[in-house]
Amino acid sequence: MAADLARRALRRVIPALALSPVRPAGLALVDLARRGALLGAILISGGNLLIPRIPVLAVVLLLGLLALAATARRRTGESIVGVVLLLGVVLLASLWRSGLAEAGALVTRYANFAAGLLMLLVYLRAGRERFVTDFVALGYPLAFVAIATVALATLAPPLFQPLEVEETVYHHLFLILNYHVQVEDLGGLMRANGPFYEPGVFHIYLNLLLYIFLFVKGNPRRAAVAALAVAATQSTTGLAIASGLGLLFLWRELGRGSIHRRAGMLLLGAAVAALVAGPVIDNLRSKLVGDLSGSGMARQFDLITGVNVILAHPLIGIGFDPETYRQVSGAFAFEDTLLEDRILADRGNTNGVIVLFYSVGIPLALVFLFGLFRQTMLPDRLLVGGLLFVSLLTESILFTPFFQMFIMSGLLVHLRPRRR
Repeated sequence: MAADLARRALRRVIPALALSPVRPAGLALVDLARRGALLGAILISGGNLLIPRIPVLAVVLLLGLLALAATARRRTGESIVGVVLLLGVVLLASLWRSGLAEAGALVTRYANFAAGLLMLLVYLRAGRERFVTDFVALGYPLAFVAIATVALATLAPPLFQPLEVEETVYHHLFLILNYHVQVEDLGGLMRANGPFYEPGVFHIYLNLLLYIFLFVKGNPRRAAVAALAVAATQSTTGLAIASGLGLLFLWRELGRGSIHRRAGMLLLGAAVAALVAGPVIDNLRSKLVGDLSGSGMARQFDLITGVNVILAHPLIGIGFDPETYRQVSGAFAFEDTLLEDRILADRGNTNGVIVLFYSVGIPLALVFLFGLFRQTMLPDRLLVGGLLFVSLLTESILFTPFFQMFIMSGLLVHLRPRRR
């Protein structure tokens, strides 16, 4: 009798403990581990050169494993067999192409693959809505960092201290507010770098934040902050993507609500377009024919040279070692470029999509791109996939953990539930 009473008491106490104030504290620790791992993955995926890659990668793996172990299992009906199969084929192709000659580059690349896969497993178990919450928690403060960088660099330049990293001079305030180069065509404004090595990387995360506020959260005020932060990077690609997101949001909103609401949205959209059209056109003109036209010529050189390398090695590529590309690309370099020899000497490739194709070959690269456009980390698969694809055309960071998480999510195999 006493034993039965004890069992009944335990059955009531255990659910009560699950709802007690002790449990939220445990969940908070899990949240911190998960967000810490996501922050580390972001910093590896385009962080500035002061961030040590290997220690941060180790932290990502450690915190990711802790978050995975502390999160309750849930059946999602999704399997990573497609991801494992792709990574296995890439490994076999690499070994067949060069044996162990590129072992160092291969280990580095697969460590990044492992971090991306681990982050995917964390959010498969925690739920993709957690990814949105975590990304907003990390990304929204970065939007204010971008805006504050431009404001303070304009109003109080002496606050920033110069720091040279590999022949590039960065100006920083406590290593938190950073800017890169002065854009003469835009009135001497500075370009916000955030914790990344250039504004062209920073805008990717800010545009993802803008997408979330517009299409997932439906928060126009925060979307305006994210859009202003993108403008603070003064990235041509970033401004184009932000403008596209804004136009698409306006187009969708024009089909909803009363006629008065639609008219108001149309007037608002016209006012915003008139406000941003000038700076966007000026930025684009400066990259094509202005003082920054060298940037456009560099992109052209990387594109044509990279395509030549791809056509010379179409099936399995040349591997992941940047030194191999530097050696191979010399014979296929774009000869009609106006770039100076000092820029071309020992040059890598800044086009992430081109790097993908010449690294693994055309067949496997198409599988990676299939995963990118089929991603399931955020709604609107094609829109988010297109956003990332366009961004990666100017940044060679596709093989880093954050972007691999998106690609791998699109390669998940959906299992049918077993019949009883």
